Amino acid sequence: MKTKRLNLKVVEPKDAKLIATWKNNSHIELEEQAIINNHAPYYMLTITETNEPIGYIRIQWMNEDKTSAILKFHLGLYKGQGYMKEALETFIPTLFEQGV
Repeated sequence: MKTKRLNLKVVEPKDAKLIATWKNNSHIELEEQAIINNHAPYYMLTITETNEPIGYIRIQWMNEDKTSAILKFHLGLYKGQGYMKEALETFIPTLFEQGV
C-alpha cells in the first residue's frame, strides 16, 4: 500500500530487531516469532523518498467474524507530522474493502 508520503510494506521477520527496539523490548526472538505467527495485517511504515522505516501499524486482535478489531500502531521520532493519520486513512478503508 502507498500513501502520499509513505509505503506500507508487510512486516518480515528481519524487521523484528527494529520493532523490538521501538517497543523497548530486549526479546528480539519473541518479536520475530510473533511476526512469523501473525496472520493479521501487519505493516512497516517507510518514508517513500528515503525508504526509512518510521513505525508500524497492525491488527492486534480481530474477532472470528472479522467485524471488530483492535489496531496497534507506533511512530518513533516522527510523531506530530501526520504520518500515522495518513497511514490509517489508507489502512482502514483497505480493511473495510476486505470485509472487516
